This record gives sequence, C-alpha cells and structure tokens, in this order.
Amino acid sequence: MVPIQRGDVVLADLTFVQDFTQTKKRPVLVVQNNVGNRFSSNTIVLAITSQPPAKDYPFHFRIPANSDIGKAAGLIQDLVVQAEIILIIPQALISKKLGILSEPVMHEIEKCIKVSLALI
Repeated sequence: MVPIQRGDVVLADLTFVQDFTQTKKRPVLVVQNNVGNRFSSNTIVLAITSQPPAKDYPFHFRIPANSDIGKAAGLIQDLVVQAEIILIIPQALISKKLGILSEPVMHEIEKCIKVSLALI
C-alpha cells in the first residue's frame, strides 16, 4: 500500500464507481486527516477532472499544470478538483503518489468543500 497524507494527489483505480462512468485510474486528492490515513484501510478523497466545466463554480478549484501548485502536485495537464464528488475508497486502490498540495492550497479547497456541503 502506498503511504498517503492529507493533501496528496494520488492515482486511484475508480473502476468500481459506476455512477460517474469512471473506468480507469484517475487522480484524486486525499482530504482525510493523517490519523485516519495511518490507521484506516480507507481514505476520503475528492475527484479530479481534466475536463473543466463550462462555468466556474465555488465548489471547484482549478489547478493549472504550469503553475507552482500544479508542478508540486505532479500535474501534466490543467485539472479541476471537484469538491462536490467526495469518495471513500480503500487505500489499496491507490497505486501511485503524483504530488502534494500545500497547506494554504488545502485551506482554499476546504472552502470549496464547505460550500459543497452547505457548511458556510
């Protein structure tokens, strides 16, 4: 199993998620706390897409691949973190760590999660 931490951008096999027509390994963002990541066989992640929506939404966070954030995350193309797609997956489905997002970036993504869950 690949050791993971909150803020890691990882590659996960999401073939079991039929409702979202995701049928291959996809990048996801680990948002679960590190205690949970260490002691649980599951983790909480946000979906990431390379197909930007036609409109900007407050529950999306865009990461240009050529930005400092994108480079630190190991991106090769522009991606959008989708805070409205929250998944609990077995850590065993994670095959590779691509990169990591900084704590300030994670705070911005937390805002997106709060909007998605109507917590603000």
